[in-house]
Amino acid sequence: MNNPSVTDNRHRTPGQGRYVVLNFADLHLLLPYSEIHTLEPRSDVQTGEEEDGTAGWLAVDGQNWPVVCLDSDLELTTPVPVERRVCVLLHHRNGYAGVLCETVATLEAQDVQVFPLPPALGVSATPVLGLVTYDGRLGCLTSSMDLLSRLPLPTDSGARLSREPAPVTEVSP
Repeated sequence: MNNPSVTDNRHRTPGQGRYVVLNFADLHLLLPYSEIHTLEPRSDVQTGEEEDGTAGWLAVDGQNWPVVCLDSDLELTTPVPVERRVCVLLHHRNGYAGVLCETVATLEAQDVQVFPLPPALGVSATPVLGLVTYDGRLGCLTSSMDLLSRLPLPTDSGARLSREPAPVTEVSP
């Protein structure tokens, strides 16, 4: 069976390039590798009294960028579970946004099979673009734009530069 393309011109055609796998809350989300700016340790994420639901912010390239923690429904969640030890900084809008993950891995595209979302799952508000199988696992195909577009992220990251950073607090499971 051929791997149908479930993406539009914003994404790679299956079989080309690499993917990054974000693992958290028993989810495996695959994004094109080119959408990753950097990986940072959770200890670099600064927290504060964020009213917009973000988990904190990360200073990269001379600016502060919002960081989120997502639950299994891809909704914002706080406090941040102790297992989220990696911050993946994704390209977003005119800058970046971070997602806290348990683990991150890379895959060659030829090792991934991409399938369209079944019509019953094709909810228009979902950031999931398709289903994928790799290494005997099932995952979801998404993009940084789709994953982060509905989140209430600040558009002016520079406004956070004057805040005093505080260390991330961990919650035991």
